[in-house]
Amino acid sequence: MKSELKFPNRISYKLVGTSVILAFGIGLFMSMLQLIWDYRIEQETIDHTIKRILEVAEPPASRAVHILDEDLAQEVVAGLLQYDFVVEARIIDDLDIHLAAMNKETIVSATRWITKSIAEEYVEYSIPLTSSELQSSKPGRLVILVDCDAALEGFFDRTTFVMIAGFIRNMLLVLALLIAFYWMLTRPLVELAEDIGGLEPSDMDGRLVKVPHDHENDELGIVAERVNGFILSIRNLLEIRRKNEEDLLQSKQDLENRAIALQDEISEREKAQEEALEAKETAELANRTKSEFLANMSHELRTPLNAVIGFSSIMKEEMFGPVSNDKYLEYCHDIHGASSHLLEVINDILDVSKIEVGEFKLSADSIDTSDLLDGCLRTMSTTFEHRGQVIVKEIPEPTLMLLADSVRVKQILFNLLTNASKFTSAGGTISSKIELLAGNRVAISIQDTGVGIPAKELSNVLDPFVQVDNAFSKTHDGVGLGLSLCRSLMQMHEGELLLESEEGIGTKVTIIFPSSRTLET
Repeated sequence: MKSELKFPNRISYKLVGTSVILAFGIGLFMSMLQLIWDYRIEQETIDHTIKRILEVAEPPASRAVHILDEDLAQEVVAGLLQYDFVVEARIIDDLDIHLAAMNKETIVSATRWITKSIAEEYVEYSIPLTSSELQSSKPGRLVILVDCDAALEGFFDRTTFVMIAGFIRNMLLVLALLIAFYWMLTRPLVELAEDIGGLEPSDMDGRLVKVPHDHENDELGIVAERVNGFILSIRNLLEIRRKNEEDLLQSKQDLENRAIALQDEISEREKAQEEALEAKETAELANRTKSEFLANMSHELRTPLNAVIGFSSIMKEEMFGPVSNDKYLEYCHDIHGASSHLLEVINDILDVSKIEVGEFKLSADSIDTSDLLDGCLRTMSTTFEHRGQVIVKEIPEPTLMLLADSVRVKQILFNLLTNASKFTSAGGTISSKIELLAGNRVAISIQDTGVGIPAKELSNVLDPFVQVDNAFSKTHDGVGLGLSLCRSLMQMHEGELLLESEEGIGTKVTIIFPSSRTLET
């Protein structure tokens, strides 16, 4: 298929256009540099000529002034006006009296506007006249007015010739380039394009592109080679495509069979998901039921337990008279201790249940952390002394204030101190510390030198109803709610509980309150 290219769309025309622009631009720039240089030389030549003219006219002009010879002065002035570029000449004595003065009309010139734009239109030259008898005196001066446009006439003629010659040269260059580009580029490109347009990529045995003559090793030869490679690649891909289409037809059938199987599998998974969702809802309902049951049972158990604790306390103290049998008195002590411990367990269970069902509320009290810790240590001092444990306390000055539920914070500290005392042998040390951390956060830590917690148990010990499984812990009562309850209470205070422990070395528990609960002291 032969295509006709419009002349302006041909590469040769575009290349010539680019070349013309570059040639004119560079030529214009170089011409401007040449003209500027020629102009400077012309100016120097004109100045030199005028100075020579003035030097020649100076002796007769000086003589005319010296002897006041007006005829001689007129001859000198008339002689100066013979030069085309001199439009006015004057000889003036030392009293500023014109001894001779002549002028002539300005010649009309087409280049005068150029002269006005690049230089002054008229320039006045003046030299002093001297006397041979009196060398130090200056009896007058010679003044001429030069028409710069007339003086530059030769320069403008040369410039016009240079510009016209340059234009003709560029036009000849454009024509030569246009012919050269057409024969060397446009014509072989058109032939190559027509040859490419006649190819049939789907014809496996069809012809390939023929490289234009004398262009085997240049860019056109590379284009032809790449096109041939591209055609061969297309034919190879078409062959692969035919094979793939056959495979796709077979795969389509396999996919249809697989889609039926997948539909059945999806139905089974949807059914399993519905069953899992029902199981989750059932488990959540069971958990809520358990929490409500524990809360109700805790309330129901506390009433009789309080009665047991009260009556056993009366009997233990023998408030209505002595107990006749010491064994009965010992039983009263055991009943009071066991029921008190059971009440503590029930209270912990009740608190955990309230937290789980979202019924647990915190109050906002202003707490002096030093007083709160001192109160807890005083309350447990008897226990510490009975077990022979050393108490170390570190409290900062001034004291740190918190906005928190004082009852629950005290409950946390009692739990931590009780655990520390419970798992520390006689002679061990229990340390308590209050400090202000970075970010204006208050931290309270309880550290013991007890049995510690095995590393494998650290990740589970904060879960409800989890106890550390070691020989020492089996000798102590508890259901594993203390640390879990402390962590929940700290979470409700927007704080955190950190646990550090090493078996055989001891345990450190730190509760950290956020900066929003720190009060200014």
